[in-house]
Amino acid sequence: MANMRFIYSGTGYTSANCVKFLGIYVDQNLRWSDHVDYVSKILNKSRYALSRIRDSMPLESLLTVYYSYVYCQMSYNVILWGNSADSFRIFLCQKRIIRTLLNLPLRESCRQHFIRHKILTFPCIYILNCILYIKDNINSFKTHSAVHSYPTRNNDLLALPKHKTAKFQRGHIYQGIKLFNHLPMTLRHLNLISLKKCLKKLLLSKGYYGVEEFMMDDTFL
Repeated sequence: MANMRFIYSGTGYTSANCVKFLGIYVDQNLRWSDHVDYVSKILNKSRYALSRIRDSMPLESLLTVYYSYVYCQMSYNVILWGNSADSFRIFLCQKRIIRTLLNLPLRESCRQHFIRHKILTFPCIYILNCILYIKDNINSFKTHSAVHSYPTRNNDLLALPKHKTAKFQRGHIYQGIKLFNHLPMTLRHLNLISLKKCLKKLLLSKGYYGVEEFMMDDTFL
């Protein structure tokens, strides 16, 4: 879509296809491709830096660099863009970084290394932050018991909001509620701090490669 020019209070303005707001790039269609491009470039630079220092630093120090320059970029406001169509590119970057960090063969699976070194995969980072967002704002959402006048087996689960677009369904509120509801009741009823600790431990032990993989896993229920 071409930029539009408009006048407000006698001053001319030109609309922008993408703007940076609070550290994230927001495009006019909320596709998040510009922000994914931005994060990918930073991650690729970080990967190069890690390749230069890998042989001169112990793994513990390399992991400190990883969390300072890689993890912080992947997790920043991830609930907004972490489920976008292009977000898979961030996970690809992360796996390349892990291979560089641990000096792994190009085609070796990273999954066991994520688990062994207690590193959250990008999908796990998204899952963790979405669930914690829902828990932190739990009073803003209704349970099935509050929506229906009759008892159901899912009374204590959060009701998914009605929607008309696929974009809303991919958003952090809808996805967050689905992820939160998938947790066992013992986790859902924990306070925020305890939930964060237990959920992070669970995700670190699983090393999920996608949200769907988490939703299909019933071994922890």
